[in-house]
Amino acid sequence: MERKIKTVLVAMVLFALTSGQSVFAQNADVAKTSNECKKCVSSCETAIKYGDDKGAKYKETNHMRALKDCVKACQLSEDYLNRGSELNKDAAKLSIQACNKAAISCESLGNDLQMKATADDCRRCAEALKKVSAL
Repeated sequence: MERKIKTVLVAMVLFALTSGQSVFAQNADVAKTSNECKKCVSSCETAIKYGDDKGAKYKETNHMRALKDCVKACQLSEDYLNRGSELNKDAAKLSIQACNKAAISCESLGNDLQMKATADDCRRCAEALKKVSAL
């Protein structure tokens, strides 16, 4: 049993050394990206409520759809990241696309601080997903 544990530990160390990034750094990147996904989800949900309250152009169907797509895609990416799913890169690609569309939609509404904050959160999430997924 002890020999198996040593073998596994040696394999993990060798993998970490040959992958160019330590396991700890990989875990830190995943944790940071997971946190960015959570912030993006929260920001988009706040923007949806904000849009419902403001009405007019803030409640426009395409804008709301972009925000809701971003929420769902980022929730999926966060889950896949945290579970180490092999589908993580596919989910990240989708999330990056959804984040960018939501950011563009928010920015199109003009000089609104809430929409700017949401756009910024979406762009940070997309960048973090690109980095951690090596896209």
